[in-house]
Amino acid sequence: MSMEEQLSSLSCEMEALHVEVNNLKEKNEQLMKENENLQRSSDKLRKEMEETRIEVKHIANLNDDLENRSRRNNIVLYGVPQEDAKESWETTETKVKGIITETMEIEKDIQIDRAHRINNGPTVRGSKPIVAKLASWKDKELVLKNGRKLAGTNITVDEDFSSTLRGRRKKLFAKKRELAREDESIKTKIRYDKLIVTKNNKTTIYKVDESLNQVVCISQSHS
Repeated sequence: MSMEEQLSSLSCEMEALHVEVNNLKEKNEQLMKENENLQRSSDKLRKEMEETRIEVKHIANLNDDLENRSRRNNIVLYGVPQEDAKESWETTETKVKGIITETMEIEKDIQIDRAHRINNGPTVRGSKPIVAKLASWKDKELVLKNGRKLAGTNITVDEDFSSTLRGRRKKLFAKKRELAREDESIKTKIRYDKLIVTKNNKTTIYKVDESLNQVVCISQSHS
């Protein structure tokens, strides 16, 4: 093969390489654009998912608040003797009225809208809890205030909360016991979904942080 032929052959090979390189560059640019588009789509999807998660949590909190509002006048009685697993609501209501008037010695006529056993609830001291809806919030507060008169019996009375709020309050009670063990001089009380701790005119309020799943301090003040 002559020198001219060799140069011609090399020139053709170089041209072919240039074409291949240009094709690879075009493919690389296309892949980079596709990757950028995928990244933008991924970022958009993550943002939408986060917005949806926040919205779902907001709706869940609203529903939980509405549920607790609907339970506002309720009391729950634990340890009330249950002779029949299929106890009628009339029998249950009569027992609640007896506890309020006789054991608690409340003279006011407390109106009970309805009362029934929580058959899917836990068995406490051999019986299912009773939930009673009272006619007014003031009546509920009066009954709770006189709950101390149940001391010495197997019966206890408490407010009625949603399962979500009960879970939060359980964590607050655990925190309350922990703080009391560390310092016996503090005064503590739980109001709805907050733990209030007082010492030397200083008040600290705790709440459950759902994102951290733990009790955190939300405010401190001096009186």
